[in-house]
Amino acid sequence: MTQTPRTRILLVDDEPSIVKMVGKRLQVEGYETLVAMDGQEALEKVRLERPDLVILDLMLPKLNGYEVCAMLKKDPAFQKIPIMMFTAKAQEKDERLGLDCGADAYLAKPFKAQDMLDKIKALVNSTQGFTPLDKGGQHPTGFTLIELMLVIVIIAALAAMVVPRLAGRSEEAKSGIVRADIKGNLAVALRLYEVDSGRYPTSEQGLGALLVKPVNPPLPSNWKGPYLEETPLDPWGKPYVYHCPGTHPPKDYDLYSLGPDGVESADDITNW
Repeated sequence: MTQTPRTRILLVDDEPSIVKMVGKRLQVEGYETLVAMDGQEALEKVRLERPDLVILDLMLPKLNGYEVCAMLKKDPAFQKIPIMMFTAKAQEKDERLGLDCGADAYLAKPFKAQDMLDKIKALVNSTQGFTPLDKGGQHPTGFTLIELMLVIVIIAALAAMVVPRLAGRSEEAKSGIVRADIKGNLAVALRLYEVDSGRYPTSEQGLGALLVKPVNPPLPSNWKGPYLEETPLDPWGKPYVYHCPGTHPPKDYDLYSLGPDGVESADDITNW
């Protein structure tokens, strides 16, 4: 009699206690469990092991859960693998962001084991398979894993929600949003532009090059935008300031907000 292969689940979390607890429960339920402790390792494990389902924590070293989820869902070889995200952040916006980047289910910590198992069962039952890698480790699209790691598509979700996030927020909270934008979605959009086009937009082209393909030199060689859905504004309604090449090493470009006063001053929030 041919034995039915066990469902293989990749558990991605950097907390050993969570890995031990959840992993043990999954094994008791008959699942084969694989483990990754950071986002980069998770991508490698998916590529090499091709699990049937991924349980993905939000807060991870190297690449966060949003980034890992978005990259897997962007890749035709793996986009049909169900992804369940869980996190200690039990806020509605975090769930919305998780679903926006392609997650199939969401579970907030602390959670009941039965709730997790019910969602796993539903996701596994709905799986319709996915296209494997070719023998050379190349994806059908021709992308390498390193290239796919740069294809992060959570940009639009964050940029589009700037205004709703600000209601009743303190200046400190607004500053935190700016830092997240500068180090997160805007940095990712610029990096993706650089990978596709061979260089960052010039100061003259500005961040608008992430929305509309530049028509003035240097023309991008392989523009695949838009990388943002709308012009990025800081929480005070002002455009972010962008210069390339930058004058503040080690960055390739300068990116900053003028802060609440809207002028160059000590309250500017920068990427250097």
